[in-house]
Amino acid sequence: MDLPILRPGIPGVYCRRHRLDSSKVNAEVIMGFIVFLLLIAFVVLFVKHLNLSVKKDKAELELLLLKTEYGKLAAVARTMDIQLGALHERNRQLVLNSNSGPTFNDKLVKDLIALCHPDKHGGSVRATRVTQELLKVRGK
Repeated sequence: MDLPILRPGIPGVYCRRHRLDSSKVNAEVIMGFIVFLLLIAFVVLFVKHLNLSVKKDKAELELLLLKTEYGKLAAVARTMDIQLGALHERNRQLVLNSNSGPTFNDKLVKDLIALCHPDKHGGSVRATRVTQELLKVRGK
């Protein structure tokens, strides 16, 4: 037996095996469709939440890795700073303890004094200063 096609607004039409009012069937179909749309919206929101959660987890992991790398680099920088300070101290000690300045023999000092004497350079301040230093070297 062929059942008539469901038509909106026509009461008493057969739907599958039950005699239903077509307006009632239409309301049930619409409600089902609305529930289906709500379910899809819920799934979409849940997937977006999962994506955001995954992105947040990735960002937190990246931050943790960067903090770890920063800690390692900071430790290396502290070690290098300590080593640099030790080298500066060693250099200072070597400079203080070295008695080996430039050595000039008396003939060379006498020639240098004669060459830069202020009388030969118009009494310039520079010539006077250099001559005084050379006289100190000669006096040692």
